[in-house]
Amino acid sequence: ERKWAWYKVIQMLVKLAVLVPAIVLSSSRDSSVACCVILSVYCLISFYTSPFIDIYNDLADGSGRLCALLTCAGALVLALIGSDGSDSIGGIIGLLINIITAFNVVIMVTLLLWKLGPVQSCIKNTFGLFSFRDTTLNVEGPPRKILTRWDLQKEIKHRIWHHFWDGILLNACGQEVAERNMELKLDTQNYGHEKIKAHWDGDKNPDIAQARMFARQDLEGVDLLRGDAWGKLWIDDYPFHMFFVHDESSDVDIIFSDDEVQSFNEVQVDPAVTERRHLRQRLRAMSRNGGSFAHPFERHEVIRCEDGHETDKDGNTKTVYSDVTFLIHYTNCSVHVASSNDSVPMAAGFGVSVNYNDGWGEARLPRTGQMKRVDHRHASMPKEHIGVHYTYEPNPENQAIFDRTQHLWQHELQVLREEAAEYRRGLIQKKEDANRTLSNGFWFAIYNDPKISQAHLCRYLQQNEHNEVLKAIPTKHAAGLGFLYKRMKYCSAHPAWALWYCFWDELWTSNKETTVLQPLADEINPTSGK
Repeated sequence: ERKWAWYKVIQMLVKLAVLVPAIVLSSSRDSSVACCVILSVYCLISFYTSPFIDIYNDLADGSGRLCALLTCAGALVLALIGSDGSDSIGGIIGLLINIITAFNVVIMVTLLLWKLGPVQSCIKNTFGLFSFRDTTLNVEGPPRKILTRWDLQKEIKHRIWHHFWDGILLNACGQEVAERNMELKLDTQNYGHEKIKAHWDGDKNPDIAQARMFARQDLEGVDLLRGDAWGKLWIDDYPFHMFFVHDESSDVDIIFSDDEVQSFNEVQVDPAVTERRHLRQRLRAMSRNGGSFAHPFERHEVIRCEDGHETDKDGNTKTVYSDVTFLIHYTNCSVHVASSNDSVPMAAGFGVSVNYNDGWGEARLPRTGQMKRVDHRHASMPKEHIGVHYTYEPNPENQAIFDRTQHLWQHELQVLREEAAEYRRGLIQKKEDANRTLSNGFWFAIYNDPKISQAHLCRYLQQNEHNEVLKAIPTKHAAGLGFLYKRMKYCSAHPAWALWYCFWDELWTSNKETTVLQPLADEINPTSGK
């Protein structure tokens, strides 16, 4: 259970606690007593708390704990009588421990096989057993264990309300709609009900709704600023949250709160930030164009060159090499911007390099005295080489370069911006298509709210859903909808009635394959209509 989420850690600490006396204490008697005390306390606490949600997991864990305790107790008996295990008493205790271990193995295997449908049916039919399920915790076990854990309101919702809508979505609307509803279920499981509720609370606020749409329509993509870091933004529209992927690291910031979303948007429209973004976009445009421009510089480079030949005492001639320092002159360069994955559009990462391929220089070889010329030298310089610093702020140096290279970036810049807008439109369209299949609000407004009035439900379906089958449910499935509300009203009238319905529904649902219940389908199955 969630309150016992640290149980595995506790297990490791208990194992460590058992090892300490076994290692530290020199007397086998003392270490056996200490281990037995620790394991006994651990067993009592674990049996009392039953830390696992699944009853069968508790049984398997308990069997293992008891086997370990009895094994330790056997060692304690041997220590108390001073036996090394080779005498008759040691043989008896060893045999008992082997029997206990074998019994534990049988229990483990039985519990494992119980999960298999055919084996479970065979055991039920052989021993006349029934199993029940808790639909809230999604666990199965003996009726006496499960019935006491039922949350009747949730059981009614799952067995009547959810059952109706699952059937309608799959049988009347089709597989695509049913899968879409499953996605909405998984969203709730992954993010929690509170975040789903916060999404719809924010959607009712015009300012928050506008901020969310602005982020989707105008910001999602690359070249965005958060704090001192630039990066890429991608958005999950339900429940609404944003992911900021840093360009310079693998860090990802998750922006969930509406206040953070609004603050993030405000930063992006700040004039100074807009200018810095424009500089980055021009670098991207220059990289896409691939053209070169004059930006000469020179530097010394050490190059290993052939510098004559020499003959050894045996008459063998070999080439001699010298490390020679050249002053290399570079003239024309091009800008390249690399992302973390250049094959993916709008990928995070912004690695700027200034590349030269026309370097040349001359130097005199030290041994032969000949002049040596090298050509087509390559150089890759950092962005600072053209006056661009990590803040990406405009300055006279980089602005002068951009002014004289407009022919390289002006057209490409417009294309990049159009592609970014199209990229965002495509993402929005994809989400809208999913909403036309089944709206984001269906799970929260209908599927998760069995107390919604029938009139409100019909109005929601006709006004908020685009799927024609869903919109027609109030008219085409009016009888079924009416029966659904009557059944919900009956089971919600009194806990005893709810328990009565859930008992017979579960008895049939989880045990209908048994030979004793199969002939009684019409009498027991709550959906039989008889």
